[in-house]
Amino acid sequence: MPSLAQLRDQLRNAKHIVHIAHTGKHPVSGKEDTMIFEMYKKKPELVRQAEENVVALESAIRAKESKPRKTRKVKKGGRTRRHRRHM
Repeated sequence: MPSLAQLRDQLRNAKHIVHIAHTGKHPVSGKEDTMIFEMYKKKPELVRQAEENVVALESAIRAKESKPRKTRKVKKGGRTRRHRRHM
């Protein structure tokens, strides 16, 4: 399963694609992207797929955020204590 940061990255990209598919312009730069826009205009089911992808990613992120982070027991001087692993 991808990490939370990866999921958020995918979500941002998916939202950009949906925005371009609807408006034909990039959400950040405002530049027109006719190639992607035309492709989605020809195939409306692709737009629907992209929108479903956004919803799925959002729910995956919500599910991951609600779970507590994995903790690891660390022995210190004979006694264990819960310790968050630092990346």
